[in-house]
Amino acid sequence: MDVTVPPNAAGVVYVPGSDPSSVTVGDAADAKYIGKRGNRLVYEVDSGSYHFAVRAN
Repeated sequence: MDVTVPPNAAGVVYVPGSDPSSVTVGDAADAKYIGKRGNRLVYEVDSGSYHFAVRAN
């Protein structure tokens, strides 16, 4: 999944999955895992472009 957050903004990204270790994030330094909501993993991101990939278990 590709996500772009405009300059001077922040965002919250919901990624389908239950195990944070199965997720890789391009430019991970600016993506912070903040927890789970149901069957989704939640990340806070700053402005920029990100690629989230979930490895099948």
